[in-house]
Amino acid sequence: MTEEPADPRIAAVETVGITPIPGALSLVEKPGVNERIAVWDAITRNALALSIMLLFCVVNVFTVCFLLHVYTVDQQDLAAKLIGPADRIVNSEVLVSLLGATTAQLAAIAVIMAKYVFKAPVDGG
Repeated sequence: MTEEPADPRIAAVETVGITPIPGALSLVEKPGVNERIAVWDAITRNALALSIMLLFCVVNVFTVCFLLHVYTVDQQDLAAKLIGPADRIVNSEVLVSLLGATTAQLAAIAVIMAKYVFKAPVDGG
């Protein structure tokens, strides 16, 4: 009684008279459904994380540019003596608020990414 190989492809190769090379057939195997889903899941999570970070950078650059514009207008009004030093738009309170808001945004994005985008996989078994 001959022993049946576990893989039908090995049996097919042996019937032709070719000695199979160990591990050679595993090199040409196509990934299963779970592997393909895992790859696309990783690609999707990566794209989502990059999109969130890009949006974060764009919004903060826009905020800094807007603040620079307001600061420039503020300086021009001071130079033209249209406003006094106490009437400035951009003062230390505005800068501290901007710094605090940026820190809060960064913390919120880190929590969102850690909790929802990069959550641990659930075992199916």
